[in-house]
Amino acid sequence: MVAYTTANPKHSEYHYTDVPFQLAHYEDHGVGTTDHDIVQTLKQCIAVLQGKGNATTNPHNFTPRQALLMLTHLTGDIAQPLHVGEGYVGKNGGFVVPTQKQLDDKEAFATQGGNNLQLDDIKLTAKSSELIPAAAPDDSKPAAPARTPQATRAFHSYWDTTVVNYAFRRIGARTPEQFAQMVSAGNPVVAPNSGDPVTWPYAWADQTLVVAKLAYADVVPGPMAQQI
Repeated sequence: MVAYTTANPKHSEYHYTDVPFQLAHYEDHGVGTTDHDIVQTLKQCIAVLQGKGNATTNPHNFTPRQALLMLTHLTGDIAQPLHVGEGYVGKNGGFVVPTQKQLDDKEAFATQGGNNLQLDDIKLTAKSSELIPAAAPDDSKPAAPARTPQATRAFHSYWDTTVVNYAFRRIGARTPEQFAQMVSAGNPVVAPNSGDPVTWPYAWADQTLVVAKLAYADVVPGPMAQQI
């Protein structure tokens, strides 16, 4: 791991891209994209596994083993709406689709995958208790203590925990394995990928932008404030 992180100093940025969530498509060199974001990194992994890795297609010099490990992880990340769709907030409030100049001039600001969007945790906790079904009793282990609400909570954290908790309880699943089995048993319609696999990350990002619009649908940015 040390060798990998040393050779890949931007490895933490391989897991996401910051396309404005209002857009329909990921475009190379568009606002919020980089040469080492999740789409470009997935392209490199696929090229390596196709035996087509070279200085141009694999600038990070991934080995086949690294490429396979990254591919299996990042195909999960790219399906996460907050790992693809970014909410940019204008200087005067409200979500905007900024130009690069507006970002450079600090006329608009990235929310870092929703991490800089602070939600009212007390209100959300109360609302969640109304909407999320109670957990099924499990006599095999003691009940976990209830989480104490904070004053605010990052939108990304809310999406990663509360929304997942809701999805599990809604169908009666207790583990990720159970959830996967129950969803698969419903035979969901999944559109097959087509064309050269190296182009698939673009399609995956576009699909996730559709979901990102739903994730941000009822989020209304308030005045900007200094985070402590």
